[in-house]
Amino acid sequence: MSPTAALRTAADATGKADSARVESTTSIGDLMSMKGEGGLAWGDGLTGTLTITYTGGRMSDAMRATGSTSMQARYLSDAYYARMSEKFAQQAGGGRHWVRYGYDDMARLGGGSGARASSPT
Repeated sequence: MSPTAALRTAADATGKADSARVESTTSIGDLMSMKGEGGLAWGDGLTGTLTITYTGGRMSDAMRATGSTSMQARYLSDAYYARMSEKFAQQAGGGRHWVRYGYDDMARLGGGSGARASSPT
């Protein structure tokens, strides 16, 4: 099979998938860098779970100060949920470990970038 045919076959198979195993690396200048690993599905809106590990940047330093070097992120139909550390839960008050980020709220607060980041479909 030619390289072009192999790429077409891979593109066709990927286009038919409704879920994927995910490994990601994100860097936002000196603000934050992180790695993510898990699984996501998009057959009926975005759903899935990722483990996100902070690897550098100012925001990562701040998260480490709250006892968080990583977190679990869950994507459900209505919102993104982040499980934070015990120390974070104590500092935030109420001992709540899960922080909810509603997609509608993110779109409203974030303007164009919030709408893009919050679109579950």
